[in-house]
Amino acid sequence: MIEERGLKRLSYGLIVLTLALLTAALSGVAYLSLQSFERVLQPRLEAKAGVVASVIGSEIDRALAAGIPLEELRGFQPFAAAILEDHPEILKIELRDSSGQTLFASSEQSVPAEASWNETVAVGTAGAEAGRLAVAVAPGYVTDRLREIQAEILVILLVALFLTFEVLLVVVAMFVTEPVRRLSHLMADGERGFFRHLVPGETRDEIGRFAAAFNRVVRREQERFAALEEAFSRLRPTAPPELSALMQDLGERLRPEARPAAATEGSIADVRMPLFLFFFATELSRSFLPIFARDLYEPLPGLSYELTIALPIALYLFLVAILTPMAGALAGRFGSRLLFLLGLVPTGVGLLMTALANDIAMLILWRAVNAVGFALTTIAALDYIARAAGRSRRAEGMAIYTAAFVTAGLCGTSIGGILADRLGYHATFLVAAAVTLLSAFMLVINLRDRGTSAMGGGVRLRLADFGTVLANPRFQLLILIAAIPTQLLTTGYLFYATPMLLDSVGYSTSVIGQTMMVYFVVMILMGVPMARLADRVGRYRLFAGAGLLLAGLAAMLPSSLEGSAHFALWVALSMGLVGVAHALCIPSQGAILLQEADRVGGDRRTAAISAYRVLERIGSVLGPILAASLAALYGYAWTIGLLGLYVLACGLLFTAISLLRARGGASAVN
Repeated sequence: MIEERGLKRLSYGLIVLTLALLTAALSGVAYLSLQSFERVLQPRLEAKAGVVASVIGSEIDRALAAGIPLEELRGFQPFAAAILEDHPEILKIELRDSSGQTLFASSEQSVPAEASWNETVAVGTAGAEAGRLAVAVAPGYVTDRLREIQAEILVILLVALFLTFEVLLVVVAMFVTEPVRRLSHLMADGERGFFRHLVPGETRDEIGRFAAAFNRVVRREQERFAALEEAFSRLRPTAPPELSALMQDLGERLRPEARPAAATEGSIADVRMPLFLFFFATELSRSFLPIFARDLYEPLPGLSYELTIALPIALYLFLVAILTPMAGALAGRFGSRLLFLLGLVPTGVGLLMTALANDIAMLILWRAVNAVGFALTTIAALDYIARAAGRSRRAEGMAIYTAAFVTAGLCGTSIGGILADRLGYHATFLVAAAVTLLSAFMLVINLRDRGTSAMGGGVRLRLADFGTVLANPRFQLLILIAAIPTQLLTTGYLFYATPMLLDSVGYSTSVIGQTMMVYFVVMILMGVPMARLADRVGRYRLFAGAGLLLAGLAAMLPSSLEGSAHFALWVALSMGLVGVAHALCIPSQGAILLQEADRVGGDRRTAAISAYRVLERIGSVLGPILAASLAALYGYAWTIGLLGLYVLACGLLFTAISLLRARGGASAVN
């Protein structure tokens, strides 16, 4: 059998080489683009200032032609100030008399010495010069715009690399790793004398030609056996028992089997691209959904302004929590492939109709439809992975699921912010709906249904399972002061309060997306190393407590630095530290959960885990609601600080209880 380690080295070598070449090419394009922007932007800015001056000058000419003296144009200040609101690149507009004395100005703001002035002459009806109109261009505007362009280009470069990495993993798995793995298993069967299956999907590349040659060998042996079996059928009445036993043994080795071998069925790599595209579509609105809800706000009976804005997120999370166990029952009835396709229907429809929504009630409705699609699709993907991976590759299968979610979160959040800034919120939802269609197309091409669902014959979730979890003090500790605070901070701070906070201080949607993507970058880089370190050390409770403490401290950073220069960078630092904290505590919480579930044991172990997962979603649902309620009283920065203080207190309590239990011998720390 071909060695797996050598195959992985080949795959990763191809991926690293391709990414290195792509990085060099994209870096060159980015550098040339920035040079081009710098050459073009300043002349265009000065030309625009001249156009604005000409427009205002024509209005002054009309006033002068109407007989109004230049000194009496007292409406100039509000008129010019209104124009400046739409043109942030212009710092100040002044109306001066013929001697250069300023008569009126758009504001009392002083103009720095480095600012450039663009002047035009305002003339009266007789063609005589009555005065001058001076337009000051903001001195740092070009630099600021170039800095924003640099940030967006770097984000696009990073996202392009991650997207390429995802595509390469899928392509290498589909056309290199999986075909070689299937061929390797069948060749190993051939070494033992079994030639019952053909290698599926013959192609014209080297692996395909090798598979075709192997298939010719298999067909030749099967044809020879068919001829032998036909000859034996004529001798069967008089054939000795030894010959019959020999023919039976040959039949088990050579007779073609209608059902494909496990090695030739669909692989876990087949679901990666459809799943990534699905997550990417749902994450495109991450950076601006609360802002979009605010823009669509209309009063709803019995709900405050803040709760109404938070409701699209909170209701979505609530429905996902209660629908996920129900979706698991459907997996056994429809199969994972069909259930995945069924889940994409409400997802695509919900995103499309969200793009057409014109009030908050419609947004809430279509977000609820999206929640149905998310529950169905994620369960279908997990079911397919469980079937395709088998017992030997479960960790690899869950790693693919987690990688698709986190990478899509990184790419979707940042790209969604840029699209919303350039195209608008409604157009970004249309793009998300189109990506959902692409996911469905990839699903039809890639996935092969695997028959009975992995969840179809499992233990069903019952009300008693929730009682088992709630009555267990160890589960109570894990849920109340570890899992719920973690989920609450994730949805309350990262997904709700961050967009609202940065928008309230004037940052664009693009910057908000770039800030939020820091969390996903850190999770991608630190998640696996931290999990391995926790496994190596084995002290999961201390890792979980340390993660809670760090997350609480990190969330208190924005409130302590509110109003400081480059505030978005401080929020990004807070996001990164929360990412490190979650890389510490979330895998460790999962390990503690499995330990406590093992204590339950028996057939109810899986059901207890499922009940726990549903209960921990309480924190996800409460996060946006609590953040919205506190923001109405204290503002977004202090709300985040209060959430951090709560998580910090939970971390101290969790760590103290864990240490006391370890010292008292009540339970093992790990």
